[in-house]
Amino acid sequence: MGDRRRRAPVAELAGLVAIVLVAIALWASMRPRPLPTPGRERRAAVVATPSPPHEPPPTPRPRLPVEQQPMPREALPEGKDVASHVKIEERPGFTAYRFEGPLEHAQTLDLDVGLGAVWVGTSLGLLRHDPRTGSWRQWDATAGLAGERLDQIALVGGTLVADSATPSGPHSVLGLGVIGFDVARRSWSTVDVKGFVWDLWGDGGSLWAGTGSGAEHRELETGRVRRFTRAAGELVNDEVHAVRRHGETVAFAASGDYVAATKDFRGGGLTLWDRRRDGFRSYTIADGLARGYSCDVFLDDDEVWVAHWDEERGLSRIDRRTGRVEAIARSANGLEIGGVVLAAERRTLWIGQQGALVKLDRQSRLATALREQDGLPGYIVSAIALGEGAVWASFYSYGQDGVRSAGLARFPEGE
Repeated sequence: MGDRRRRAPVAELAGLVAIVLVAIALWASMRPRPLPTPGRERRAAVVATPSPPHEPPPTPRPRLPVEQQPMPREALPEGKDVASHVKIEERPGFTAYRFEGPLEHAQTLDLDVGLGAVWVGTSLGLLRHDPRTGSWRQWDATAGLAGERLDQIALVGGTLVADSATPSGPHSVLGLGVIGFDVARRSWSTVDVKGFVWDLWGDGGSLWAGTGSGAEHRELETGRVRRFTRAAGELVNDEVHAVRRHGETVAFAASGDYVAATKDFRGGGLTLWDRRRDGFRSYTIADGLARGYSCDVFLDDDEVWVAHWDEERGLSRIDRRTGRVEAIARSANGLEIGGVVLAAERRTLWIGQQGALVKLDRQSRLATALREQDGLPGYIVSAIALGEGAVWASFYSYGQDGVRSAGLARFPEGE
């Protein structure tokens, strides 16, 4: 009896411990699953958990092998009419195009304007909007796409070039390589771009590609290619996230290499290539950049602007006449102006952030910010492009179950 009385409390304690462990296991199984990472993290093959609206810049992650697959040319070459799934909302100063129905959860990934239309690369295929007729068409798997996720798109002559992928698991995608859509023939083909693609940019009949192994310039008609690398003494870093040209100058924005110990990037910056002299000039933090990690760039005759992802990091500006480099964290009226994507008119610099679309007056440095509560179809700005008499921007937002809203906004040019 004495032994049983001493052991009884121990047995009761063991039972309580077992109940607690079962409860913990049930709670863990009911926790929400991680959501896909918004913003340019999308280019990683393994998608991480988001922390909207302010997330860190994309980190190189293990990627599945890129596989070139034949592009189907049958099914619906004209795409599907999806105009009934786009709601038009007139807002003060802009028009919002809010995706509904099957398009509501389409993550808008990139944007280009040309050939009389606005083209949008999404997680559900390619969208084409004709501003004159109001039509909207979608190309997905039923319309000839092997991989519906189009992370990067660019118009090159009469071809829409896209970096395509397809889901390979709950939080990963399999890259299928770069493809070309002949707009006149409505047919798909492969484009042999080397390396993991970060950026595609059309330049007349030529394609510029920023990759994880440098950059390349490709003439689609002749197939002539020139590649640019750090090893050749040309680039500041091989992780090229953006390539842009103005006149005889080409700008390469590079992120640098990820350092796990600091959870940041090292060795990134900007390279300017003078094509007339075939001379290269690189800029880093040591030269005055706000940050080494560089994800987008805009340039014209007067200045170069460089984006570094985080709002609080600000932008870098290079005066092309004096060569002066300056880091600008805030506008003259106190707004944080750092961002992920850039575009510009003569008077206005457009800055896409992870929580707002910012308009910066290039002379006064005064800025205004538009947010989702102002009527934008999302809080994440994924791309900005000029054309068809307007400034176009693509947006999406995350909710508990993934993408909860998406769409475009049109701003009259020059306003």
